[in-house]
Amino acid sequence: MKSSNYPISILAFLMIVIFSGTVFAKDIDHSINQDGNVLVINEQNYSCFTDINCLRYDAAIKNSGLKVRFDERWNAGHYILKGTSENERVYAEYNEHGNLVKARLIQVNVPLPNKINRYLATGEFKEWKLIGNEKTVQNFDPKTTEYKVILQKDGKGKVLYFDNKGNKVDPFPVS
Repeated sequence: MKSSNYPISILAFLMIVIFSGTVFAKDIDHSINQDGNVLVINEQNYSCFTDINCLRYDAAIKNSGLKVRFDERWNAGHYILKGTSENERVYAEYNEHGNLVKARLIQVNVPLPNKINRYLATGEFKEWKLIGNEKTVQNFDPKTTEYKVILQKDGKGKVLYFDNKGNKVDPFPVS
């Protein structure tokens, strides 16, 4: 399994592009405390995001602070959902019946699973500082969850990748 080594200037550029200005090189420990950033989309409400009618009428989601916009002009009978909150972005397409066609959820600097935290806190990475992470979920399916973790030590950056079970994997293919 590979991890990527980048000079710090390239790492900084990647973070600007990846995080789109949300959080940049924030001093974060391995357990990232996100008390101030409440995630609107989580595994408990993934099923509501697979049906556009649930999204339109679910009071908890309507009052959540997630800025959701439905674009019904995309194609007759098709819908596009775009949403943002402080540390998450969602894009979804629905068919004429309101059923999910495809979706991508990106959450930035979220608490990592215990298995990833243990991996980072021991062995070769225990001296590295966690400066950010990104969680990506396809089609609101927890099995597709992927984590990108950005570390820094002595002016060098490293990007590690983990699957939905917290296992270290090779870099994700670009989709």
